[in-house]
Amino acid sequence: LNRDSGSGHVAEDSRHWPRVSYNVSKKDAKHIVEGLVCAAKIMVAAGARELRWPGDAQQPAFKVGPLGVSDPRFVTWLQKLRTLGLQKTMTNLFSAHQMGTCRMAGSSQLGATKPTGETWEVRDLFVSDTSTFPTPSGSNPMPTCAAVAFNVAQEVIARLRNGHASRL
Repeated sequence: LNRDSGSGHVAEDSRHWPRVSYNVSKKDAKHIVEGLVCAAKIMVAAGARELRWPGDAQQPAFKVGPLGVSDPRFVTWLQKLRTLGLQKTMTNLFSAHQMGTCRMAGSSQLGATKPTGETWEVRDLFVSDTSTFPTPSGSNPMPTCAAVAFNVAQEVIARLRNGHASRL
């Protein structure tokens, strides 16, 4: 997982479809490449016989020899990939967990949702996923997401029991 620091935007095209534009920062590109280098080492250690750099057919495949990760040819191949870096059209990037897009905070100036998970702008509208995080976690968010969902659910249950929910 990469804890990104890049930025982007969503705009509507002439057909009224959303178009996403995102720029990978130099820092993030370096982290992604280093993650790919580490993944290559793991694959060789696990018995891979051949490796290819994602999205770049110009780079020759590395044929793993008997020395595995200790092979000087492998070390040279990895260094070449580090030097090449992350090319803009090299591969598709995606986010499996959109974190921090509906931030939970103590005031509407700092976030979109209250600490209860209810949005500041719409009464009884609750958010209970990773979008409530203040920033991307940089690690698997599921345990924290489950805790957020549980706590928000407790608020919803309490409102239903007390009859304070207007549209639930």
